[in-house]
Amino acid sequence: MVYSHVLSQIESPKSLKIVQRELIVRNGLGDRQAPVRAAAGKLIGTWVDIFDGDLIKFLTLFDLIETEVAEDALLSVFVARPDIFDNVEFNGM
Repeated sequence: MVYSHVLSQIESPKSLKIVQRELIVRNGLGDRQAPVRAAAGKLIGTWVDIFDGDLIKFLTLFDLIETEVAEDALLSVFVARPDIFDNVEFNGM
């Protein structure tokens, strides 16, 4: 309920501190219940939409140096949102 209803009401993840965003990702994706992990993945996928699918801007939501939460979030986006994965380009390829 928290991930699919309460947290989805937050207008932008930028309104949260980095620590809060990382806590949401870590706890959601690390939960023992598959529905919670799925809801967290869906929520994180909506965060990408805020940046119009720009994964570089999406990654600025996280501390890229100190934690691996950004990696977990990105992998979750690729699983939950195959449309984003299919449109990833590397140097225009």
